[in-house]
Amino acid sequence: MDAIHFSRILINSREDYRRPVIPLLFFFVVGLVCGQKIFLPLSFSVSVTAFCLVLILMRILRRQPAVFIPPVLFLFSGWLAMTGYAFPSFPAGHVIHFAGDTQWTITGTIIDAPASGAGRRIFFLNVRRLGHGRRHIRATGNLRVTVYGTEGPDLAYGSLIRFTGRIIKIANFKNPGRFDYERFMAFRKVF
Repeated sequence: MDAIHFSRILINSREDYRRPVIPLLFFFVVGLVCGQKIFLPLSFSVSVTAFCLVLILMRILRRQPAVFIPPVLFLFSGWLAMTGYAFPSFPAGHVIHFAGDTQWTITGTIIDAPASGAGRRIFFLNVRRLGHGRRHIRATGNLRVTVYGTEGPDLAYGSLIRFTGRIIKIANFKNPGRFDYERFMAFRKVF
């Protein structure tokens, strides 16, 4: 089965239809936008996506057109891609549960090259453990770490470090037309 025949079966059986990717891309983008605004349970989105894949496979094997199934597949694929960022679910040991005024001893691995400037160093850290007094917890999640001052040990990608500090939730400023910092950081999996 050649690629042209496959795309005609997948999208439309009409001979004059030449650009099947454009409507599929449109449905994918609509899914991305809807995934940011409307919550659907992850199991529902995965089920619909899997069901569409099975239906498409059956249509291909029977050499029948699948006109409406691929747009639904791309819509829910976009939705599924965005849901994890827009409506995250955090496990019990995620660092977001430990945000507040408590000073934690944080152990983790630097996951990007630290940036220096304006009297501070900024980097992202994948957290492994949190400690407070005699309490030690296995933790998960990423932090954006700001170290004020340029003195101290060299920080490099992949370094395992331990330090003491507070964990603060990412928050937007309440100015109209503001930059959505929370969403920007969510795409980096930092909350």
